[in-house]
Amino acid sequence: MTVTLRPAVAADSDAIASIWHLGWADTGRFDYPASVERGTLPVPCHRYVKAVTSVS
Repeated sequence: MTVTLRPAVAADSDAIASIWHLGWADTGRFDYPASVERGTLPVPCHRYVKAVTSVS
């Protein structure tokens, strides 16, 4: 099973270092469409995923 982490803003290097340390993998950049008064504003982010196993 793969779990997707919420997006991390690309400039947050401390958060990114913590995520890598915990075994998450960067699957690439994307622009998150943040809601603003007149539509959306693209915010550069990275998506992180981690493979997990279920406990029976």
